[in-house]
Amino acid sequence: RNKLDVLLGNAYIEIGNHISNTIGPDTSNYYFLEALKIYDKKDDLSTKLMIFQNIGINYGRIGKIPTAIEYFFKALKMADKLKDSTSTFMVKKNIGLAFIAGNLIWL
Repeated sequence: RNKLDVLLGNAYIEIGNHISNTIGPDTSNYYFLEALKIYDKKDDLSTKLMIFQNIGINYGRIGKIPTAIEYFFKALKMADKLKDSTSTFMVKKNIGLAFIAGNLIWL
């Protein structure tokens, strides 16, 4: 069952990526959220970080900046737990770009 869950989770991620790049980001989040349901049961922080990033990017692309930032902060928690400086940098970059895109000021 464990391997089947991982295969299904990976399939959801691949479908989400494909739909995001072809049909559009608003439709693909369904698949990323389905993958997240599977990976929430697992201790695979790297994959959860990637899923949170993908969802955040998609929300940013459709103009839902506060929701995008919410998912980027979830990704940042994963990056901090992993002590992954590259991922931390990329997530912080996306948070900054989202604030700029949304013309937001954080006080």
